[in-house]
Amino acid sequence: MFRIETFEPTESFNPAKPYKTRLKWRDLTGGEQSKLLLTEAETVIAELLDAKVELAKAPKRTARRPARGRSGSRRMEASRS
Repeated sequence: MFRIETFEPTESFNPAKPYKTRLKWRDLTGGEQSKLLLTEAETVIAELLDAKVELAKAPKRTARRPARGRSGSRRMEASRS
């Protein structure tokens, strides 16, 4: 889950680049992470929503594995070499 904020520089943190948006999320350990972006917040939201719609439309493909037949598993094939 991401949060998107409009970035406002402060006296204590005023980067050289004209950042406009901050993307925030929590990592696996629960710590907060963030990334500054040069893109407007509205554009980031639109891109994320568009990507979500495209992912929902894409059909899921099942991975096909070749049949092993009577020769056994890959582990067995490796031990025969």
